[in-house]
Amino acid sequence: MGAETGKVFNELIDELRGLEQRILTGPNTPLDDQGLLEGYKWIFSILAAYVWADPGQPRFVDIVGPYRKWGGDNADAFYQYAPIDPSRTYRVRGRKGDAVYFSLTVYGGPDDGRYSDRIVGTVNDRTL
Repeated sequence: MGAETGKVFNELIDELRGLEQRILTGPNTPLDDQGLLEGYKWIFSILAAYVWADPGQPRFVDIVGPYRKWGGDNADAFYQYAPIDPSRTYRVRGRKGDAVYFSLTVYGGPDDGRYSDRIVGTVNDRTL
């Protein structure tokens, strides 16, 4: 098992190098030092969401916050991510608290690392 784990770890490192190349050679280059630093932060934000997200034992993982940015700032919203297995059934429990609005959206699409390409279902506090 150790050799397989090491192989998978090295594949992950190779993927991170690929993301770095996209930052260094993408349409928005050349970047200044601050832009490059923001690119590296973006890579680590994606990695953190991936590492802590497990379809076998899903839990909501923050994807936007004071130190994790996907897109722009939104002081009025909290965004979380939980990958799920489409062959399983899940129950989501929690409390809305004093939130003005709550929405849960399930996205579908490729499972090869690309972004989802469609909304499968959505529910919000008006329909609960």
